[in-house]
Amino acid sequence: MHIRTILKVACIALGAIVVALAILFAVLAVAQYGAKDACPFGWTWFGCALREHDGLAGGLLGALVTLAAAWVAWSAVQRQIKEARLLAHGDRSDAKRLLSSDLAVVADGLGAVWRIADRIDKNDAEASRSARIAIMQAIERITEPENMKTRREMVGALGWEDRSMFASLVNGIEALRPFAYEKNLGDFTGLMDVVRGLSYNFEYCLPKTAPLFEDFPRGWPKAMSFGDLIRRSAGVEGKEGYGESIYDFEEDERA
Repeated sequence: MHIRTILKVACIALGAIVVALAILFAVLAVAQYGAKDACPFGWTWFGCALREHDGLAGGLLGALVTLAAAWVAWSAVQRQIKEARLLAHGDRSDAKRLLSSDLAVVADGLGAVWRIADRIDKNDAEASRSARIAIMQAIERITEPENMKTRREMVGALGWEDRSMFASLVNGIEALRPFAYEKNLGDFTGLMDVVRGLSYNFEYCLPKTAPLFEDFPRGWPKAMSFGDLIRRSAGVEGKEGYGESIYDFEEDERA
């Protein structure tokens, strides 16, 4: 045990003894005050008072011991809570570091995937075939079930704010899984749509990966509210009588 800890415990124990004796002395003094057979005040007063009020003194000492035991137990619990918090903080830091390192590798792979998909010569059958195989193998490795399971476990160990951000990113990576099969690649449009969303997530969670998506042809789509998404899904977007986007209201107010 550290010397400072030992001294701290010793000081606390000594202080507790002094306080206990002071309380006991005060209680005995009150009990003796005005009593016909009060003990004469002097060096022997304390021992005499203890003898005269042994039941009271015993009960008081028992209560003080109980309080001291409760304080020791409370201190032990608080120490355990503090240690648990420090351990949890360390676990979160380790999880974020390992997850960030893994996702940086994924971002590097996707940076290669989207460039291949965007620049492929569809008129060259052999080159197109080689590109498709490379893309499928990359996505297969990125979305391997065991890897995804590990990522989700690490996300679960993060703090609330980081957990929300990284969970969205991991969900986006899992959405790549269907493109590990050639029948789903098509003309790469679906793949590029998923990578487009991932590029924003990567830049938000891991800003250092931004250069990997710097030239990505993602454009800047119009901001959409939850209501906009519902209207688009129903095929009534822009039609009269179905309401306007909250972003349109904001633009009118700024104007």
